[in-house]
Amino acid sequence: PLQAVAQALRNLVQNALDASPPQAKVAFHAQSHPSGWLLLIIDQGSGMNEEVQRRIGQPFYTTKDVGQGMGLGVFLTQNV
Repeated sequence: PLQAVAQALRNLVQNALDASPPQAKVAFHAQSHPSGWLLLIIDQGSGMNEEVQRRIGQPFYTTKDVGQGMGLGVFLTQNV
């Protein structure tokens, strides 16, 4: 559904903004692809270590401070 896709994109853009230093630019690129769309969101963050890469997308897993995120954004985005 369109609303779910819009929320998923907002989640990813917000994560990119949260990962980036203040005033850093976050790029969003969309390109038509034979099987659908290629969407790229590029932030200026420091990247993810191996532990975060293994766990990203698990429900309720977050690297944010308490009260700053529930750890559902990437999980729900993957399900869209």
